[in-house]
Amino acid sequence: MLKIQRVNKYELPKYPQFIYRQKESGNVVRFAKHGIASAIMIAMLESCGDTGRVTSGILQPNLLTENEARSLITDVFSQNGIEMSEDIVKSLVLADGDTTNLTFDGFNDSLNVGYEYIYSSQDGYEFNTQVRGILDSLSGTDGPYTKTVDPVEKTTDSQNHLKSVIQE
Repeated sequence: MLKIQRVNKYELPKYPQFIYRQKESGNVVRFAKHGIASAIMIAMLESCGDTGRVTSGILQPNLLTENEARSLITDVFSQNGIEMSEDIVKSLVLADGDTTNLTFDGFNDSLNVGYEYIYSSQDGYEFNTQVRGILDSLSGTDGPYTKTVDPVEKTTDSQNHLKSVIQE
């Protein structure tokens, strides 16, 4: 158990009389520690060249941009006499009491036909596997008849393939 006793004599502690401080390293040493690694990383990134777009820090291959794909897809619909409205929001029932709003790149209300070119991460999040499955199952019924298209390379073969997929 703790006992409390009276102290007869108390001496002041003797502290060092010098001022101690840590010497800061100079800018050259700081750059040598941290700057060289950064310089190497920048050099490596710059050596990759301007071969694609940077999205979320990942270099994408030479893909059709969303605007290029929209133009190509809209041309196919126009050649068939179908006018598409851009950026149309539609509600989709995922389950009982669970609905989501989808923004289609192009949609024709009278024919109940639309498309979405999956180019950005937002598109991929909005049109995930579950949503694509539900849209595909609705295409066999009253619709909407929709097509989700994954990114396509900027080659003539890929563009012709995209046109044929949309033509279907």
